[in-house]
Amino acid sequence: MLEHRPGFHRRVLGHPGALLSSPAQAWPLFAAHAGDGDIRAIRKPNSRQQLLLQSGVDDAAEGNNKTSPMNELLLKPRQVTTGWLVVQSESLLKIAEEKSSHTALIYAALEARNALERVVFELIVVACGAHPPEAIVEHCRRKDGVFQALGKVIPHYRLHLEFTNLVLEVDDAPFRCAQLDIKRCKRLWSELAQYCHFIADPKKTIDAEMQTWLAAGVAIVKEADAYLRTTLTRGQLSILPTQNMPPETKEIFEKFVIGKISKSQARRSLELLTPGLKLRKGL
Repeated sequence: MLEHRPGFHRRVLGHPGALLSSPAQAWPLFAAHAGDGDIRAIRKPNSRQQLLLQSGVDDAAEGNNKTSPMNELLLKPRQVTTGWLVVQSESLLKIAEEKSSHTALIYAALEARNALERVVFELIVVACGAHPPEAIVEHCRRKDGVFQALGKVIPHYRLHLEFTNLVLEVDDAPFRCAQLDIKRCKRLWSELAQYCHFIADPKKTIDAEMQTWLAAGVAIVKEADAYLRTTLTRGQLSILPTQNMPPETKEIFEKFVIGKISKSQARRSLELLTPGLKLRKGL
């Protein structure tokens, strides 16, 4: 279930923990080869969420002893960001493990699945320069839609990311963009579905001997949460949008992704092109 609210285009950039606009001046080459305002990255979780993601502390178990952990989880204001969804899933999973609660597991699986959809959707937003067409947003609502939409927006994700990092490499930027493992995300998303939808046979699920259904679900949610937490904290998830690239840069990019030129040839072309682009943009 992809969460989407009215006024998305206006709200998403201003939403804490949603997207980050990085100063183009900090990376002259990246700025030279991108359109104005195109250097964006999925923002790491805010300081509170970051602390939770790094330490594994259960937010719901802290603080006010007068309120039960479950009430804390249910009543705290909801956010539509990957980091918040991961923390929520982890907190619910802790209750599921401690109480052997099938209900808590189901909600933990739902939040983990939401987080997987959200991180892919945020990558789509970045690739669209923060303003995905409404048709793409609507496509994301369909079954398997967010993964299909990613394929439409970034048809050569691995090579596109490699080109993005090549631009940063040529510029001696102090960071590289992290890769999101799309296949792993989709596998986990699919495996979590059995805990979010129709349960046919109680004997094989909630009433299974030795709680095998519960244990298997805990393992899947743990893997999803751990992968997303690691991905969010290890670096920026970003990509260079193509729609506003200077024509010369886009030509190099298109040749690279179809294999017409090698990585070394693309690097050399970028190096030769950069001085003129900087001069043109006054960098």
